[in-house]
Amino acid sequence: MDLQLSYDQRARLELIAIHSGVTMEQLVLEAAELLLERDAADGPAAKQPWQQRFLSSVELDERFFRLLRH
Repeated sequence: MDLQLSYDQRARLELIAIHSGVTMEQLVLEAAELLLERDAADGPAAKQPWQQRFLSSVELDERFFRLLRH
C-alpha cells in the first residue's frame, strides 16, 4: 500500500517512530491494527448513529460551563 502523506505528516510520524523505537512502517501498521481492533470491538451497533444517546440541554450546558471553567 502506498500512502500519500504531506511533508509535515511524514516528519511528525518519523519523529513519533524514532521516539517509540520502531520504524515508521511498524508505527503505521500498529496504528492500523489498533483501529481495526477498535472497529471490531465496537460492533455493528456503534456504526448506527440513530442509536447513539444525545445530550439533554441541561447536560450540554453543564459540559459547556465545565469547559469554560478549565
